[in-house]
Amino acid sequence: MFCTQEFLEANKDFWKRLGSGEHQSGLFERRTAQGNPIWLEATYNPILGPDGNVIKVIKFATDVTAQVEEKQLITKAAELAFSTAEETAQIAEQGNVMLKKSVVASDSARSQVNTANDLMAKLIEQSTSIGAIVSTIRSIAE
Repeated sequence: MFCTQEFLEANKDFWKRLGSGEHQSGLFERRTAQGNPIWLEATYNPILGPDGNVIKVIKFATDVTAQVEEKQLITKAAELAFSTAEETAQIAEQGNVMLKKSVVASDSARSQVNTANDLMAKLIEQSTSIGAIVSTIRSIAE
């Protein structure tokens, strides 16, 4: 099994710390000989010789690839669901804004129609008055 480049860059002192006798444990991504990812829950235990120097490192590891991949899939699904929910909320907000604008436009149109109706009523009233005046003038002229 091989370390990933990301691991090497993020843990430059990993082997140095093991060499100084400090044990390391955690979740580690490695690569198989074919380049496939494998996840290990592992503990690296330095074994010291009589002189106090590290003579070997014993690794206890469990393959947890299936669990890690399942967790990654769940995380991706949750991220997708969250993203979809955010987009839906934005679309709903845009719809709400458009609806409010439509209500304002509708209220304005109704107000203008009411004003036009009032003006028409006044015109009819004035037309009736003018008709009465014309009728009076006609009767005087006859």
